Amino acid sequence: MEISGVETVGSKAPLFEIEDSGQSFVLNFFGELDIIQASLNCPSGIRISDLLNRTDDTRPGRNLFLELIDITTGEVTYLRKETVQFVTADDPRTGRGFGGASGYTQYPVVEKLPVRVNIELKSYRLIGQAYQMKNRTLKAVLAENAVFLPLTDVIIIRESKLIGEKPFVAVNKRQIISLKKELISSR
Repeated sequence: MEISGVETVGSKAPLFEIEDSGQSFVLNFFGELDIIQASLNCPSGIRISDLLNRTDDTRPGRNLFLELIDITTGEVTYLRKETVQFVTADDPRTGRGFGGASGYTQYPVVEKLPVRVNIELKSYRLIGQAYQMKNRTLKAVLAENAVFLPLTDVIIIRESKLIGEKPFVAVNKRQIISLKKELISSR
């Protein structure tokens, strides 16, 4: 089966080097038609949302593709970031990467306020908590350069049916059709 935006290659032909293997996290990558469950290597001291939003102009392809490893076969797949509508994690600590480890705090800690949002994508609707700094608006958060917006406690809906709930989701802002602030919490 061919998936738009996905290139599968043998594990001996990487597009770019991974600096240190750090820790691998199993994540779900949602596209318009498909869901890919794969392992993503997260270097030490990096959060998953930072890895997704990473920019590194010194290596070609770094900004365009994610290097995923099939959890059963070990096959390497390069997934074009722009085709991903959102990424989910089953473990709430996963979204923070190494920052989620007990006893580990990445400084400086920036206090952010939770904002309940309803996000409409082409194939899905997400309802969850976005976060903004005290003196920033939700509009300012959407205007930031980071492509993936982290959410927590997310309800996932497709074709008016509940797909599931995830503790962490990183949504591709370029895939957002509309976003509105929920005035009444559904929880």
